[in-house]
Amino acid sequence: MRYERRRGRLTDRLLGLAGIDPDHATEFIDRARYVCAALFMVIYGVYATVGCAFFLMIATGGGFFPGVLVGLLVATAVILYDRFLLSQVSVNLQDLDNDDAPSLGKTKIPGYAGRVVITMLTAVVLTDPLILKMFNAEITGELSRQSGNHVRELNAAVEQRRQQLRTDLDVEIAKDEKDLQDAQRAVAAADGAAQNERKGAGATGLSGTGDTYKLLYGDYTRALARQNLVADTLGTAQANKPAKIQEIDVEAARQTADNIRLQPKPEGILNFQRALLSVLGGNAAALLLCVLIYLLLFVLDLAVLLF
Repeated sequence: MRYERRRGRLTDRLLGLAGIDPDHATEFIDRARYVCAALFMVIYGVYATVGCAFFLMIATGGGFFPGVLVGLLVATAVILYDRFLLSQVSVNLQDLDNDDAPSLGKTKIPGYAGRVVITMLTAVVLTDPLILKMFNAEITGELSRQSGNHVRELNAAVEQRRQQLRTDLDVEIAKDEKDLQDAQRAVAAADGAAQNERKGAGATGLSGTGDTYKLLYGDYTRALARQNLVADTLGTAQANKPAKIQEIDVEAARQTADNIRLQPKPEGILNFQRALLSVLGGNAAALLLCVLIYLLLFVLDLAVLLF
């Protein structure tokens, strides 16, 4: 008898949680139905609180207890909404003398439709931290792979820049060499014209060092000065080439080391979500497991309205 009284008090409390007056639920089937609904409310309250707490911990990086407070608020709000829906169940007042007639009236679709939407959102929010925890090793590996790819891309850009600088250095020296060759040809041409004029084989046909010769000799002098200037520029560039190459290589090595050392650690819910999508996209079995877990939580959340 003592056990029966305990069970009665516990049942009454569960009925009260579901928003049902124990005195009005006298039939065994009704009491069992509403007690099961209350038990599912309790189960929902527990896993909604824990799930919201872990979701907020992952999303914000905060502590566990603030997430628990938010989870309790969410769970309480949904449980109150479930109590409201259960209180809206109508009674069938037709054929009261017929024992086979259904005792409940029509379901109010709009209220249940809103509850289904809440169920879908809740299942998504609660499934996410669970899936992230289940595939933590795979997600960590995917994040490491993405981080490594990012570092390789940065270092490839550094190497490309290094090669470009060395190529530019070679192009600059090649241009100076071409300028020197052009200057040497200009010197030879100017010297030949001056000598031909002095010998009488020039345009005037007069030999000696007259005015025309002096003009041509001036051109030769300027061409020779130009040649010497270009030769000095080329010599300086060639002499500085090893030092510049070393400077380019040292800077590239520094940037490469900084890319590896300063690579930020992947954090935040979006990085984890992208990594999870990459993992699931390449593994059909893992994707199916996630879908099944989502459906399980969806049914578990909606079970309170099935009684």
